Amino acid sequence: MKNGIVDTSELGSLVRKNFRLARRWAAGRLGTAAKDRLRDLTKTFGFSVGRGDFYYLDGGWYITHAGLLRLAQRKRCTGIHVQQVRQFCDPAMAR
Repeated sequence: MKNGIVDTSELGSLVRKNFRLARRWAAGRLGTAAKDRLRDLTKTFGFSVGRGDFYYLDGGWYITHAGLLRLAQRKRCTGIHVQQVRQFCDPAMAR
């Protein structure tokens, strides 16, 4: 186990699968930095594009609520503490 999430053979397969899905969904908008970050997030945390763990929005990768919950479960967390950041909230847009 390289990262405590998946073994190395599964990890390589997950990286390739994430690249394939990201290319399809991002429609060619992925630069080198975005691809490097995708590889890092996949290898470090075992996130999957196909499972909806993270999305590429406005030039960056964003981890979803479902992705955080799956990570917490894999790491055997007993809870997640969240805090609202008012400057990023937009009640009119339900965010």
